[in-house]
Amino acid sequence: FSSVFFCLAAAMFFASCMVCRHPTTPCNSCSSSTCAPQAWGSSAPPTEARTASFSSGSDDERMKKDKLRELVHNFTADALRGVECTIIERRTLTKVEAVYKLDHSVSWLKFTGRSSGATLAAVQLSWISRLISIQHLPVYEQEDFLGKSNVKDLKRSLLLSSGGDTTSAGRVPQSVTVVLKDVKEMELFLTCVEVLRLYAAMDAPV
Repeated sequence: FSSVFFCLAAAMFFASCMVCRHPTTPCNSCSSSTCAPQAWGSSAPPTEARTASFSSGSDDERMKKDKLRELVHNFTADALRGVECTIIERRTLTKVEAVYKLDHSVSWLKFTGRSSGATLAAVQLSWISRLISIQHLPVYEQEDFLGKSNVKDLKRSLLLSSGGDTTSAGRVPQSVTVVLKDVKEMELFLTCVEVLRLYAAMDAPV
């Protein structure tokens, strides 16, 4: 995932730089010699402060990148073995106990019934078109995907859809409403599947 993480780290670095811009003109209440711009919270000379700030920022971004790498690594390892979840059957809006699992090429995420073992949905990572928490959808779509009886699961539910290679998916739906154990697990799913989507898209033939 090195290329993906480099892009994510660069994006976070530039975002942090936008926040840390300082004024370049002296204030009106004192001379330019005493009001030279410095890094926030630092009493060091400007050049030293900027160097220290950059070094600290680089370390912080490296830690974020390492943490994200670990999260995705652990998520992928678990998903290759299979993780229990619940999906909402699209036509009846009833809950089905299921398992989501990555294939060995990490290109498809498949959902199978826990009791039947039948494939209920299959999503091609490189062709994901929708990956969103249900609570961020308009109310009419929330009811459409969850149903009124499942509204209590709103904060831990998400919608996942893909297009692309329908031949490999067969007649299996490529859109699924997933209910995870809790909000934390849902947010982890959203983050890690998005990273895997980027990786799969980079690796997919044009």
